[in-house]
Amino acid sequence: MAAEFIWIPVIPLTIVLGIIQLIFIHKDTPIRGAHWFTHAIHIAIIMPLFLLAIFNTDWFLSVTGLGSMNIPLISNLWVLRSAIGLIFGIKSYAISKVIKSTAGGFGGSGLREGFLHVLLMMVLVTLAPLYWPFIEPLLPSWFS
Repeated sequence: MAAEFIWIPVIPLTIVLGIIQLIFIHKDTPIRGAHWFTHAIHIAIIMPLFLLAIFNTDWFLSVTGLGSMNIPLISNLWVLRSAIGLIFGIKSYAISKVIKSTAGGFGGSGLREGFLHVLLMMVLVTLAPLYWPFIEPLLPSWFS
């Protein structure tokens, strides 16, 4: 039997992890206003895509048949989730270095996100399926 496609955790976790990300951005960088807001929009677009990938890795392995092939690294659920999380971390760190931060008289490149901040967000996204069962009961009944 194939695993089912999971989408419900993506919405609340995008909100929760997005708020955590914005708190870190606010702490890490002196930039306010438009740059901070554009980063929030970026989070709202990118975070759900990575969470969908993380939550549906088992579904992907089942649908493609890769899970039953016992191919080292490729057939392992947590290796794939870790790779997705690593891509998320690299993307987040890279985008923070690319965005120009000239608002408010602060010259230089990048939002100067801290490496530990990016690492923590990478871990939170990767491990989302493990802590989701603890968050789900806290949601209103109409949500699920």
